[in-house]
Amino acid sequence: MAEAFSDFTVGLTFESLPEEIIKHIKFHIMNIIGLCIASSRLEAGKIAAEVVRQWQGKAEATVIASGYLSPAANAALANGTMAHVLDYDDTHNESFVHVGPTVIPAALATGEREGIDGKALITATAAGMETAIRVGMAAPGQLPKVGFHATSICGTFGSIVAASKILKLTASQIVNGLGIGGSQASGIYEFLSNGSWVKQFHTGWAAHSGVIASLMAQKGMSGPHTVFEGRFGLYKTHLEQMNLATERVVEGLGETWEVRRIAFKPYPCGVVLHPFLYCVSRLKKDYEIDVNDLADIRCEVPSDIVPLVCEPIEAKIAPRTAYEGKFSLPFTVAAMLVDGKVDISTFSEQKIKDRKILELAKVVRYTEDPNTDYPKHIPGRVSLKMKSGKTHVFKVETNPGGPELPMTKEEHIAKFKSNASIVLGEETIREIIDELEHLERVRNVRELMCLSR
Repeated sequence: MAEAFSDFTVGLTFESLPEEIIKHIKFHIMNIIGLCIASSRLEAGKIAAEVVRQWQGKAEATVIASGYLSPAANAALANGTMAHVLDYDDTHNESFVHVGPTVIPAALATGEREGIDGKALITATAAGMETAIRVGMAAPGQLPKVGFHATSICGTFGSIVAASKILKLTASQIVNGLGIGGSQASGIYEFLSNGSWVKQFHTGWAAHSGVIASLMAQKGMSGPHTVFEGRFGLYKTHLEQMNLATERVVEGLGETWEVRRIAFKPYPCGVVLHPFLYCVSRLKKDYEIDVNDLADIRCEVPSDIVPLVCEPIEAKIAPRTAYEGKFSLPFTVAAMLVDGKVDISTFSEQKIKDRKILELAKVVRYTEDPNTDYPKHIPGRVSLKMKSGKTHVFKVETNPGGPELPMTKEEHIAKFKSNASIVLGEETIREIIDELEHLERVRNVRELMCLSR
């Protein structure tokens, strides 16, 4: 498998990319830079940037919104962490990987180090994102079931491919880089036990690992060529008891693009909550719902996501931390009903103590739906029973932000402006948007990174 990924990476050119994929990649890069800018003023983002600043080292790549440069691997660590702080990035449903916050920070840091142009950045990012997705497609949605965070594990390999493409590694060097990555890929779901921030660090570590593995391979470090399918490879060690579809990993590689199936996040919380928030927003708008008239709130939830956002029920009804609130069905549904929105302000220490939201969260009930094709699609169904006895129902077959319910260009730009305006002025924001909209014309990505510094 590693050989297939390396051949795909070496052979990929900007000219061979479908126009649709180029458009997607530019929106993904815009999304991640905006998220890094916004998160740079939040505590977890500050921690990542400050740790990297203290290490100092060669000024190779920008730590976004910090005003300084650091070694490329360290910049990838800080930016990768900041990219996931808000949980507002993207998700490929079937592999269950947040692709952008791992691959793009590695590509930006390595690209700035090497002084590549916009076309090379787009090409490397596309190769890396496609790889990260496909590594996870051997066992759709299965890594979380055994406690592993698919994003940090699969994202490591995508980051390696992106960085390797930029460094112009040979096919054999890329194979070695992927082999090295097998000993770096990590991340467990235990953060759910107390709502801790470490999940945000997972993406930074994957981006950092990608740069390090690629540089090691460039210098001649070797790694196992059977890192995925081998006797002690990724799939045997992490998913030994699962039914694997390993043939899907490289099937149609370079012809069928999974990147086009990535869903951008319209809400800054766990993606499995998005269908329910979309349903509630539609119900609230269509029927002018008054929360004081609600008698019962019921959500029909795919069985596999119950442990993630519905249990333990005590912590989900009253999140202990703002970050824990991002993975609570009762809290987020109640917030949407009370405020008519779920955005960055929803997940503050002040808001998670909002009495009106917490009281309404107690009314939110769920029933399991075992008959879905989750994670290929993430459906949601919400019924609101009013005190009058009337019931309003809305259902979606999958989460918004993906190919079935895509975000518009205007929505992408509005999201970027909203995030970037936390730190930057209007003129700089306009300049960055212009660079990103015409990224294929940018002669050196250092121009873009200088604007976001």
